[in-house]
Amino acid sequence: MFELFDCAALIAQVEKRPRLDDFQLKEHTDKNTEEKLWPEVCEAGVIFGLEKEMRKSTPAILTSVFIGVGIIFCGCAMIHNVFIWQKTEIEYG
Repeated sequence: MFELFDCAALIAQVEKRPRLDDFQLKEHTDKNTEEKLWPEVCEAGVIFGLEKEMRKSTPAILTSVFIGVGIIFCGCAMIHNVFIWQKTEIEYG
């Protein structure tokens, strides 16, 4: 069984790339730099402790898609509930 998340390895990989976590650097706000460096951290295998081949497998991709859709659905449901609650408060005071 693999470890879900290797915190020490993640911290080490981010520390190797100061532009990711040093807010004082001008490059920190550069989206191109961010889009380049985070995949490098993932390629190091610290995210979810999986090997590169496993991360690209169909079941892993499908699981990620289903989790993403679930998060979006829950967020939309929460917003909907807030609007219903506000409408009820306005109508019934």
